Amino acid sequence: MTTVTVNMSASARMLERRLQRILEFATLTLNAVDLFPDEQRVCSPHGALFTMGAWREPATPGTRMDMQFAPGQDTPAVKAMSRSWLLRQSLADAVAAFNSYLEVFRPVVAVVRKGAAEADAEWWNRTVSSRPRRREFHGAGLPEKFQILRSLGLPQTESLARIEPCVLSINAVRNCFVHRGGRVGPGDVAQGSAAMACRWMRCAIYLTDADGTQEEVTFLDGQPTRGAESISVQMEELVERTVPVGESLVLSAQDLHDILWTLVRAGVRHAEAISQLAIANGFGPSERITP
Repeated sequence: MTTVTVNMSASARMLERRLQRILEFATLTLNAVDLFPDEQRVCSPHGALFTMGAWREPATPGTRMDMQFAPGQDTPAVKAMSRSWLLRQSLADAVAAFNSYLEVFRPVVAVVRKGAAEADAEWWNRTVSSRPRRREFHGAGLPEKFQILRSLGLPQTESLARIEPCVLSINAVRNCFVHRGGRVGPGDVAQGSAAMACRWMRCAIYLTDADGTQEEVTFLDGQPTRGAESISVQMEELVERTVPVGESLVLSAQDLHDILWTLVRAGVRHAEAISQLAIANGFGPSERITP
């Protein structure tokens, strides 16, 4: 008897590696941009990255709209455009990586839900591998991708119900940076709201003293080492922020780190959900997915 197992750990780790590469480049460069002194002139020829163009109103700096060659900008303006470009590219690449992960995830969900005994070639060609089905999923946005996965049989577990809204919020932040340079517009907010609601997750470690006093470990250089009664690790602590229409999204290197961490955790949670579904549908037990 042949036992078929379902294991998404390799794909989840590939997603983690892609996001790690984005993180390493973006956070180092963001920190370098922030530390560059405003009084220091930026000396670069026309056509150099970040100083190649100027934007006429009403276009927003950091987008490609209405760009023309012009003299280089003052240092603070160059830094602002640099940050906008870095965040836009990092978020776009990160969401693209997560979309690619779901592309691999879709046929696995379909086969597991159908069951190995019933997943014949005709069903596979019609439901999973046909060009219209693949193009439909590839061209769908993240909200539609989640809906398609639900229709194929992916259960809505408690962990997915908690983390998927964060992924959708990150996707909305990505859209704001890509299309509006990070400045919140009416299309970024829910109907009837005057501000954009942003949410993601972060990993946090807390030390608790005997008297109940709690302090977060920040890993800053020179932080004193001290004893504690207990240690609490929050792998998915919710971060919520609101940005009014007309104002710019301001993300630090730490914010970007936490956003990418959320996408890593989302990949892990989806891999765990498919593992549980596989076992429930008669497939062999698979390796537990860990971050």
